[in-house]
Amino acid sequence: MRIRSPSGMGKWSSPLEAKLDTGADWSRIGAEPAADLRLGPILKVHVITTSSGAKGNRVRVPARVLINGVDVHTHFVVSTGKENVIIGLNTMKELSQQSRFRIDPTRKHLSKTGRAKQTEK
Repeated sequence: MRIRSPSGMGKWSSPLEAKLDTGADWSRIGAEPAADLRLGPILKVHVITTSSGAKGNRVRVPARVLINGVDVHTHFVVSTGKENVIIGLNTMKELSQQSRFRIDPTRKHLSKTGRAKQTEK
């Protein structure tokens, strides 16, 4: 996956690895990569409940992501504590509106859907 500013100005980021998190509403990016990519402006401040149950404020910024050849406008919440990228349900919804993707927990990488292969028993 690659990320860049929502205006389309500037280059795409280097390829990044991101985790798909079906339990997260919002996609997340660390503060340093968000600043390096010049994501913004800040659209809103959200109260986020973390996986540990703690609540905290996070800013939401617009961005564009390129995943498996599909370019979508989306939003990230910016984390000061974690630098890895998480793709949440809001971004997955945007992706599914432009192209068909499926989540297969037995696979390591995202792929576009095709016809299901028949398996012999």
